[in-house]
Amino acid sequence: RCQHGKLVPPPCAPELIPCDDGRPELGRSTLVQWPTVVHATAYTVELFDETTGVLESFRRAVPESLREFLVELRVSNLQPGSY
Repeated sequence: RCQHGKLVPPPCAPELIPCDDGRPELGRSTLVQWPTVVHATAYTVELFDETTGVLESFRRAVPESLREFLVELRVSNLQPGSY
């Protein structure tokens, strides 16, 4: 429940979009998009590398004035592998 006592629905599954920024120094990139969740103050995206067993967390704070329907987080410098 949120601070107002109302139920907070679980977030929807994110959409993963492979990106090529045209800048090889950034490595591979993935754009993660998901619908905004009411009362959220931050979002955490976790990527698990199946080859190495390493879990990496990426966090994005939500600005107070966010009016967009989609939240997005770009993760760059990914090494080729199974995530």
